[in-house]
Amino acid sequence: LAVSHVERVGEVDGAGRSWHAIFWATGKRYSYRLYAGPPGGRDPTTRLYRHHAHSSPLDLEAMRTTAAALVGERDFRAFANKPRGSAPPYEASALGTVRTVAEAAVVDEGGGCVRLDFVLKGALYKMVRNFAGEAATTS
Repeated sequence: LAVSHVERVGEVDGAGRSWHAIFWATGKRYSYRLYAGPPGGRDPTTRLYRHHAHSSPLDLEAMRTTAAALVGERDFRAFANKPRGSAPPYEASALGTVRTVAEAAVVDEGGGCVRLDFVLKGALYKMVRNFAGEAATTS
């Protein structure tokens, strides 16, 4: 690995006490990785980081259609889970269950590997995990 040049930081200025990483974030990218090839073909170093989708091959066009339907401002109550032994998390939230999904993409990484990307400012409890499950089951 060769590095052609190195960037250097000359000065750092504090953001101030009023800035907060969570409250001032403009969005988050959630990525879920799937593998849809034969069981012996998966890279063993990614087994903990890539779900093995047993319905191979995946229908990427159907997954893209499902992902595109999630884009926009909608009430995502049906995609939320509640933590065990507690009230649904959206009841305590001032935002309720309406969220805006800015982007949803299904990326073919080759070799049976697929990445699902969702961009939104904030999600309900396990909402994006349920998005990924819904997209994977449409194939």
